[in-house]
Amino acid sequence: MRLNLKKASQALALVLIFAVTQVYIMAAPATPDSPKERTSSAQLFGRLSTFGAGKVAVNGSIVPSGTTVLSGSQLQTSETAGASVSLGTIGKVDLAPKTKLTLVFDQNSISVNVDSGDASLTTSEGITGSLVTSDGKTLTTDGKSTASVGTGMYAGDSRSPSPQASNRACRIAGIPCALFWAMVGGGTFVAIFFAATRGNNPSPSNQ
Repeated sequence: MRLNLKKASQALALVLIFAVTQVYIMAAPATPDSPKERTSSAQLFGRLSTFGAGKVAVNGSIVPSGTTVLSGSQLQTSETAGASVSLGTIGKVDLAPKTKLTLVFDQNSISVNVDSGDASLTTSEGITGSLVTSDGKTLTTDGKSTASVGTGMYAGDSRSPSPQASNRACRIAGIPCALFWAMVGGGTFVAIFFAATRGNNPSPSNQ
């Protein structure tokens, strides 16, 4: 009788040890092996950066640089503000001034629908992207490599302006820089020309 009770106790102990081991294995978090699995294991969100002196709104509310942007958010920039939304390892979206768009993303894709203005989308390798422009054109990335589509120049940002914006912004004494230096160069050339001509034709000596 005692032998049977001892065997039953040992069997019960083994069952309990096995059960506890299985619960521990199920509760332990899986270690992601690939970059995509590491991205999927964490909550995905965007981080907003703003440029220029204007305001940027997310879902209708004016927000500062550093604001968290969630999938499905609507973003809008004013006339003198540009913005970027960094999506970590999957890509980013750049907004030009006077742009309004909706941004949707997950671990495998990014979708941008531009209502007005201009924007650009950059996706990392393994991430597909889609950007619908304000005139209805659909631009896509295939996910095979890092790629960018669309345009999103910061016309209101002095750190990364378009060429046209640079010409407008750069002025010396109220004159565009390009014209100013052209005038300086032309004036210098004329002065050198007359000096050389005068040196080659001395005035006649007095009789």
